[in-house]
Amino acid sequence: MGHKYKKHHKAEKKNISENDKKILYLLNIQLQSIMIYLTADVFFYNFALILLESACGNKSDYKPNENVFLVNGCVLALIASILISHVSFTAYENIHFRDLNGEIDYSTNPEESIAISSLYLILLFFINLIGAIELYKRVNICTIKVTPQWIMVLKIQLQAYKIRFLGDYSFLIATLESFELINSKYDNSKSNGKSNIQNPDIPALIGACLYLVERIMLLYVSYQVYSHLVNECGDVIDSKYLEPNKLAILGNIIGVIANSVSLQSFIEIYKRNVDRPIFGRWKIKLYCYRSVKIKFDFLLLIIK
Repeated sequence: MGHKYKKHHKAEKKNISENDKKILYLLNIQLQSIMIYLTADVFFYNFALILLESACGNKSDYKPNENVFLVNGCVLALIASILISHVSFTAYENIHFRDLNGEIDYSTNPEESIAISSLYLILLFFINLIGAIELYKRVNICTIKVTPQWIMVLKIQLQAYKIRFLGDYSFLIATLESFELINSKYDNSKSNGKSNIQNPDIPALIGACLYLVERIMLLYVSYQVYSHLVNECGDVIDSKYLEPNKLAILGNIIGVIANSVSLQSFIEIYKRNVDRPIFGRWKIKLYCYRSVKIKFDFLLLIIK
């Protein structure tokens, strides 16, 4: 009886600290928000694909309204952005509290910048949602002339949503690796530091880069669409007809700013963690380099 008790006692894991419990709670919310983002990506991709197929003259018996996909995608992205903002601000409050208590000796400015940029992303998708609803309600009074330049713009839009999906996928990997990083602290088989624990900062940094690239591409697309409408239909439409396109340009400018701030913050966090012997990362420097190369090759393969 005593032998069984000792065996069971040895198999027990260490008690999870209160701080790590908070981190796991936030990671669970973040994981849910990323799944919502990935679902939104499907709607965005279908929206861009229908537009491109229509412009290329692909006809079918049933042609869905592409703006329905756009509205659904914006609703889901807005919900996910609100959840991510909650995670960002809560994480910043936790680390700021630890900073005030003298538990950490590094700057918390990157976490603060990420939290602030999350508010801009909420504003971005709110503006996009308003524009998408206006597009859905708008009656087409102008036939856009399909030119090679117009086809190119629609193809860029489609590629942008592919890159967005890859960005969300990268953050999904980062979140799962973050779970592993926390859980490994309480796994006796990994606590000795001999196992290869992946650095979640790497896919997070890749995702931040992809988000910025995607938003710059969409800014270009929104400006080209607006210019095309003005040039092709300027004589038959009033300014209210162009409001959704103006909102798209405004939203994408906000998105470029927000994603630029986030990328800079992730770079600072990555440098900070590489320079400091944080648990689970001091023995994987070479592994992290190989991980970046493999993941970038994988992303380029998909885009092509």
